[in-house]
Formats: sequence, C-alpha cells, structure tokens
Amino acid sequence: MAMQIVDYNAVINDLERRRHEIDAQFDSAIAAIRRVMALQSLSGQAILPGISLPTNSGTSTYRGMSAITAAITHIKSVGHPVPNLLLAKALADGGYEHKSRNFPNTLNSILWRRAKTMGDVRKLPGGWGLSEQAQ
Repeated sequence: MAMQIVDYNAVINDLERRRHEIDAQFDSAIAAIRRVMALQSLSGQAILPGISLPTNSGTSTYRGMSAITAAITHIKSVGHPVPNLLLAKALADGGYEHKSRNFPNTLNSILWRRAKTMGDVRKLPGGWGLSEQAQ
C-alpha cells in the first residue's frame, strides 16, 4: 500500500472558498433583514405576515402596570405570540414607563424569569406568548 500525498494547499484553498461563499450568504441574509426592519419602521406596519405592530401608539394603556401585567395584557389583546422587540415597543408606545437603557433585553429577562417561576408565559416560535397559546 502506497502512501497518498495530500495537497494541503488545495484543501486550504477549498476551505477558504467555502468560507467566502458562506460569508456572502450570511451577509445577504443580514442585509435582507435590515431592509425589512427599515421598511417596517418607515411604514409603521408589519412587513412579515402574522406579526402585528401595536396600534395604541401614544396611549397610556400600560401606564402604571408591572412589566409582566403589561406584557400579558398585550399578548392577550393581539391573540398570538409577539416577538420580544415588538412587545417591548408595544409596551413603551402604550405608556409603560421604564428607565432601562435596553428595554427589550430587560423585558426578555423579566419574561424568562416569569416563564421559569410561574409558567403562564412561554417563549414560542412566534415570540412571547401565553402558555395556552402553545397548544
């Protein structure tokens, strides 16, 4: 049996070519998501089906509520799971007062803690939802 000599330069070149192709695919996906985000923020309407933006902008619907109560109230009002960023925006637009520098992150942490301790909210494929919506 003769030893086969591996052309390591060819292997490296192939790996670098594949990395370049994958990087291009990721860059394209990221750019597409950024375009959707920009269109969504300009239009004030959901660009993706099944995701609704809050319609109570500038109201005091959630003023004085806890983050949990406000989140559950909003999720019930739309009737389906809500992505975290949209949920945070809905609460803020609805008058929920906070001093967080990164409210979506803070809200996400609060909801994870609630999901672990009480189980009435859950992270579902469409975002944060109520446990009964998981059925």
